[in-house]
Amino acid sequence: MKQGDILRGSYKLAERLGSSPFAETWAAVATDACAAAAPGSPLVLKLLSLGEMPDWKGYDYFEREAAALKAIRHPAVPRYVDSFRLDEDDRHVLGLAMERVPGRSLAADAANGKRWTEAEIESMLAELLSILAYLQSLRPPIIHRDVNPKNIIQRPDGSLALVDFSGVQDAVRLAYRDTTTMTGTAGYAPIEQVSGRASVRSDLYAAAATACFLLTGTHPSDLPQRGLKPDPGALVELSPRLDFVLGQYLEPDEALRILPPGDAAHILRKELPIPGVSSPRQSGVSGSAVPGGEERGGSLSRALSRLADMATDKLQDKGRDDGDELRVPVSTLPSDSSVVLEREPSRIRVLVPSTGLSQPGFWAGGFF
Repeated sequence: MKQGDILRGSYKLAERLGSSPFAETWAAVATDACAAAAPGSPLVLKLLSLGEMPDWKGYDYFEREAAALKAIRHPAVPRYVDSFRLDEDDRHVLGLAMERVPGRSLAADAANGKRWTEAEIESMLAELLSILAYLQSLRPPIIHRDVNPKNIIQRPDGSLALVDFSGVQDAVRLAYRDTTTMTGTAGYAPIEQVSGRASVRSDLYAAAATACFLLTGTHPSDLPQRGLKPDPGALVELSPRLDFVLGQYLEPDEALRILPPGDAAHILRKELPIPGVSSPRQSGVSGSAVPGGEERGGSLSRALSRLADMATDKLQDKGRDDGDELRVPVSTLPSDSSVVLEREPSRIRVLVPSTGLSQPGFWAGGFF
């Protein structure tokens, strides 16, 4: 194949975008004779030479990508146009035509020195998670398996598109397939995917790793770790929203990535509250998360910090016994709630009564 060739009378090759020993990807333009796309439409053609493949895996990937694009109806995924077979000059070639998304990949922009604000990264991650929420809503769900900055295109209007579904797999087929084949990009593929068993939660890890790269400029494999978990907060300050969502999705154990991507997108857009204090590092409080959200969770964190200072001063007053309690109403909490501060020999305990729950209880944190 060469520039200027016209395939099936419908697709004129414009620029070769990539190649492998048995496949090529071309930018192309629909001709006047094209029945599947408007004349002049910019397209991407993937061409697979059957006679040059060492095995049938390439054919399998090709067929899965074509089937996935046919099934997907989302503005952030390239539109399926056509699939065909060419048999000429003893060559047997499969072709897949799809919409070409205008813009540049996030990887290319980062390589050229572009930097994004934290608010922009929150918005982009929310958009990416919305795309993944759609893919997971399909039946069977679709797993992309190669979410990374190279496969995310930012259009001129700022919106994102997820491209290159060559590694796509449906969750049902993958769950029952005994395979050690690894598809994905190192640093963005979680542990279970590296072992050949990706799930819908694997794409969530990859999306979070992509956000880490944009935030820090550091490849996810090179990030500091807390245990086995990448820790972008060791390099940059994170907003409570990002800290919470990334903390959920960077878990090495996929069973802990339980936050639905649609909910995570709403949290990042400030349309849902953060369900608790997002990070001990940010809040200065030890303990488990409290019900609530960013409006309540962030203000609660700040309130507890202020209360700790107040308590330290008050509990040092002469005449107070170690076991005495100091009850201080907090304007940032519901009107029927109060914070109880108790002094112990080595710390101050903060007790926050639960509100709005069917089961009463307390969340406790300690200031040492």
